[in-house]
Amino acid sequence: MRTLPPLLMLLTVGCGFDSLPANPVTVETVRSNAVEWDGQIVVVDGWLGKCQGYECQIFVNQAAAMAEPQPLSRESSLPIGASDKFDQQAEKLQFSRVLLKARINKLCVVEDCKDRADVLQPISITKWTAQSASSKKVDQ
Repeated sequence: MRTLPPLLMLLTVGCGFDSLPANPVTVETVRSNAVEWDGQIVVVDGWLGKCQGYECQIFVNQAAAMAEPQPLSRESSLPIGASDKFDQQAEKLQFSRVLLKARINKLCVVEDCKDRADVLQPISITKWTAQSASSKKVDQ
C-alpha cells in the first residue's frame, strides 16, 4: 500500500472547505455558517442599506434595508466592515440589491460588537442582476 508524503497529507486534510458554496449565498446562510466559514471568501446576495460612517449592513430584504432607522436585528442583516474604497463604491448602490464579495469574520457573530463591525470584510460590490447572480462565482 502506498502512502502520501507527510506534507501532502497535511495539505489534503487541512482543506476541508467542501461546504463553502461557489455561488452567491443569502445573509441567513452566512450567519448560520459564519463560524465554519471564518476567514473564507463568499459572495452574498442581499440588499445594501445606508453605508457611511459607522453604518453599513447588508439585509435579507428591501423592506429592512429601507427602514428608518435601520434595524440592528441579528436575523435581518450582517454588518460590513469599513473601507474608504468600498464606501465609495457602495455609495451609489445604497438601498439596492447587490452582490457583495467579502471575507467572513466570525467574531461579531459570536460576540456583540458595536459601531461598524466587520462580519463581512468587503472586497468588492456590484449591483445585482439576474445575469450577474447566475454567473458570479467565488474565486479565491
